[in-house]
Amino acid sequence: MRLALLITSCLLLTVFWSNAQTNLTVKTQVGNAWQSWPNDPLFGSEESILHFGICADLFRDINERFALGVSPGFMRRGTDFEFGFMNGLIVGPPSFRAQLHLNYLQLPFLFQAKFPLKGKLGWFAQAGAGFSYLLNGYRETRPNFGMSQRLKLDFDERDAELNRFDFGWQLAAGVRYPIGKGELKFSFEFYQGQIDVDQKNTSKNRNLALGVGYQIPISKTTEQATN
Repeated sequence: MRLALLITSCLLLTVFWSNAQTNLTVKTQVGNAWQSWPNDPLFGSEESILHFGICADLFRDINERFALGVSPGFMRRGTDFEFGFMNGLIVGPPSFRAQLHLNYLQLPFLFQAKFPLKGKLGWFAQAGAGFSYLLNGYRETRPNFGMSQRLKLDFDERDAELNRFDFGWQLAAGVRYPIGKGELKFSFEFYQGQIDVDQKNTSKNRNLALGVGYQIPISKTTEQATN
């Protein structure tokens, strides 16, 4: 049901943006990903893994300052400490510890504001929310003694309690500089999930990253191609 809604939204947005004044930004990002667990801080968690992703920000200008858009893409999220995955004595270190590496397809809806800063340099900020779908991933178990083991996620049996869908808020802010026919953009990116990854534990996705992308005016390119 949710997957069908996600696909339908993509198709409707494709039709809507095909004749609109749009800008496309192809962007990559890299940083840290972790999951919330009881009494943990919002930032600075030591239980993080490498986060990376690639997305396409597609915005329709409302005016010269504001725009509405979507950002379909692929994101690696997860955690260095899977809360609840322990086997051993309650007192003392656990016998096992596990990392989660999760691969998501995302579709957030965003509002963007952009303003001049100095000379050709400008700044922008964007915020919004949307769904992500867990495609696949793996768990890496690390016992106190012995070799670590990597296991592919099994959504039918062993990992059936993992939520395939996530919903979260996204924030970004950065600077932009015109180069060629487009703009080079650098940004800080933050994601806060609202659904527990594990249905039995507090385990909401988070990631903090640096992004770099290049924006081109799609509608102008289309007009030039038709002339």
